[in-house]
Amino acid sequence: YIFGGKNLPSPSVSSTAVHPCDNHFNPELIPLLRNSYLGFSIDSGLALIRKGELTIVSGAPRGGYSGQVAFLRPDPRAKRHLSVELVLSGPGLASSFGYDVAVADFNGDGSRSVTLFGYSLSGNLDVDDNLYPDLAVGSLSDSVFVYRARPVVRVSSTLRVTPDKIDITKEQCDKRTCYFTAQACFSYISHPESFNPKLILNYTFEADIRKNNVRLPPRVGFLGVPRGKLELPGQDMEICTDIKLRLLRDFKDRLHSIPVSVTMSLGSSTQWTSEHVTPILDRFQPNNKVSEITLLNRGCGSDNICQSNLHLQYDFCSRQTENGKSVFRSLSGEDGVAVITPTEEDIALELTVTNWGGDDAHQTRSIISLPDTLRYSDIVSTASEPKVDCTVNDKGTLIDCGLGNPIQRDAEVTFCVMLTTSGISLSTKAVNITLQLQTTSRQDLKPVEAVAKVFFELKLQLYGLTRPSQVSFGQSLEGKSTIKSAEDIGAAVQYEFRITNLGRSLKSFTNASLNLFWPKENSAGKWLLYLSHTSSKGVQSVPCSPVNEIDHLKDVKTCTDGLRCVEIHCPLQGLDSTAMVVLHSRLWNTTFLEDYSSFNYLMITVDATLSLTNSPENTGLKSDRLSTQVKLTVFMEREIEYFTKVAWWIIFLTVIALLLLLAMMVFLLWMVNEIIS
Repeated sequence: YIFGGKNLPSPSVSSTAVHPCDNHFNPELIPLLRNSYLGFSIDSGLALIRKGELTIVSGAPRGGYSGQVAFLRPDPRAKRHLSVELVLSGPGLASSFGYDVAVADFNGDGSRSVTLFGYSLSGNLDVDDNLYPDLAVGSLSDSVFVYRARPVVRVSSTLRVTPDKIDITKEQCDKRTCYFTAQACFSYISHPESFNPKLILNYTFEADIRKNNVRLPPRVGFLGVPRGKLELPGQDMEICTDIKLRLLRDFKDRLHSIPVSVTMSLGSSTQWTSEHVTPILDRFQPNNKVSEITLLNRGCGSDNICQSNLHLQYDFCSRQTENGKSVFRSLSGEDGVAVITPTEEDIALELTVTNWGGDDAHQTRSIISLPDTLRYSDIVSTASEPKVDCTVNDKGTLIDCGLGNPIQRDAEVTFCVMLTTSGISLSTKAVNITLQLQTTSRQDLKPVEAVAKVFFELKLQLYGLTRPSQVSFGQSLEGKSTIKSAEDIGAAVQYEFRITNLGRSLKSFTNASLNLFWPKENSAGKWLLYLSHTSSKGVQSVPCSPVNEIDHLKDVKTCTDGLRCVEIHCPLQGLDSTAMVVLHSRLWNTTFLEDYSSFNYLMITVDATLSLTNSPENTGLKSDRLSTQVKLTVFMEREIEYFTKVAWWIIFLTVIALLLLLAMMVFLLWMVNEIIS
């Protein structure tokens, strides 16, 4: 394609800038070769060439095969045309010089200068005779910029701390104050050797600055101001300054060395004028010096490197009180896995940390992460051991305990974390607690998972009695066909069973059942106890089962004691604290007359047990009274014979005999009295 183009005055000169139509193409008006893309970029500015004159800058990326930029101004003779003031060419073939142009004011003279800063460079000069090469930068805006090199100063420094090693235990630094002295010395060299000014050096002492920037309490403090200024009179002339430090007490980190450093920088001076530039520090040289105070530890061996051997053991326990002291009983089962029961009382997680055969374990901590189902309650430790210091987060699920500083070789620390179980629900099958030991001594410690199963134990107790406890059967023999009501069967007997719940309510938890082995018949199939009906208190009104065994004659099961018994189940739905189940029965008089009339008495026993129905796998009963036996003593009713008639002569002789006996006693008493008198 052909893009000739031509430059025309701006609209203020009543023309357009470019007209691409070849019909109006005039080669004489084009300052560059055809197809140069003149006008691809354009800008304008005042005083670019001469003060007060407008100059148009137009780029031609293809001009001269390397790109050109033309400086144009309105022709004074032909006002509609532009004349060329200057043409700049690109650095190389196809460099697209002039692709974009911009005009700006770099020197602040109110006139915009073209962006040709750096059009020419010169570095082979020393304008201030300081033996450092300076740089001159040229432009096409009547300006030259000179950059003067600053002398480079290399400062040498030394830092010495006395003493540089200390045994805190041996020197008794916990009881008295231990001091140190830090001395820093500085000197400088530069080029050339004749450059020998007085330099002002700023210095700052710092101590116990950790590499990981952890904000920990400092272990040393300065006696005096740790910063200042000093004057270096010339090259290779050393100047020193010192400061005292004191070792603080009751700090925790006694394993790592205490770093002491000094940082330097050049200060300002009035000797530097516009003729002499300010020197700078060598950027390839560090501006600080570091020394260390080594803390000696007897428990870390001859190399002063502590390699601990920490081990963590755990056990879930229940707390009991014996003789006014807390005693912890393990909850671990035969398989080694603990089983905890959610109750109102706290459970204990007993932790034992040992350091058998290891160097001192400094700043030993135990991080305990609890699940949402458990919450922190308290810390219990034995009095013979150092007190365990623990902090807990707001939720009570993250516990950070300091165990000792240090835990010495072959030492052992045991403590218990009391936990509440109120957050455990029926859906909780197990709890997992993450235990992580930490120490600043050398040891790779892995987290430990403390796992315990969850089992809900319902504390139910069962008591039973009969009203009355002893009954007798009559001598009237009645057949089944002659019995018209329950009163005709025999004496009434009530079996009362009281269920006591010492734990949580069963209303929305699970269901329990009262199981009775009812002695319905003897081995010959004859009735013993006829169950007429049942009643209950403290539970929902749910009939016992099987219902056809109550007030009806049906087949029954055989018990192991020779009696034919039927198993009765009475649901205890909605059991809260106490409940009462009463079985109303009748002694079957005919059976006792026919089969047991020769017995002095007969003992009838009813066995009763408690069980859960449709309960989760992690729910069960735990009590020493989940079963009971209720006994009824049955006697044969005996008739008492009364003698109502006695012969008259027997009565007469008896009276005479009594009178004679009385007379004889009176006579004897008279004779004794006479003898005495």
